[in-house]
Amino acid sequence: MLEKFNIDISEINTKLKTSTLSTEERGRLQKEKKDLEDRKGRILAGSNKIFNTLVENDFKTGGQLKTVSDELDVMFQSLYEYEKELEEHYAGTTTLNYDALKTLKENILIEKNDIKQAEFLKSKILSRYESIYTSSSDQEYAEGGRVGLQQGGPPNSQGNSVEMPSYNLLRSKLPPEISDEVVRLISMSPQALAAFSEIETEQDVANFNNTFQTNLVIPSGA
Repeated sequence: MLEKFNIDISEINTKLKTSTLSTEERGRLQKEKKDLEDRKGRILAGSNKIFNTLVENDFKTGGQLKTVSDELDVMFQSLYEYEKELEEHYAGTTTLNYDALKTLKENILIEKNDIKQAEFLKSKILSRYESIYTSSSDQEYAEGGRVGLQQGGPPNSQGNSVEMPSYNLLRSKLPPEISDEVVRLISMSPQALAAFSEIETEQDVANFNNTFQTNLVIPSGA
């Protein structure tokens, strides 16, 4: 979505280089450019805040990202110790027999492979969080207007606009036990809103929390 802003701003810059522009037209284009840059700035600030909140909440609650990050710390420390031991052997500081040296080299390969897999898993978790805040960026762009779409939300599979409820509306209708963080998330992410609307059981709540790394609690009787 930010790419669309960049394209629009670039097109305006090209038009502003035209020497035959009237003063009125130049002023209009400059104002349009400033509006686009301001909206782009708000999206970046808001999206980063959502992304940071998701990551911080994951670490606070011991989520998947925290678990993988902790495991990576242990793996990197083990790899460092293995490689240091191998370096000392080749430097003549210590001497390893054939079997010990073979085992050490195997451990290094295993550790490197485990690190590669853990880093891949970490990147997938981060990508999932990025998809959530990218959805919120789409919503922000919609509120400013998009060619061929009504205001309100991202398009559905038929190309029609899907209206997203505002945070204030959701906050006024949902019970206070549901945190502001969750309300803000479902007001910005179509995926989260869809998942939230389908919650019926405790397992659904658990799945929601696992997917979006939240601490959603549904009050009894809700």
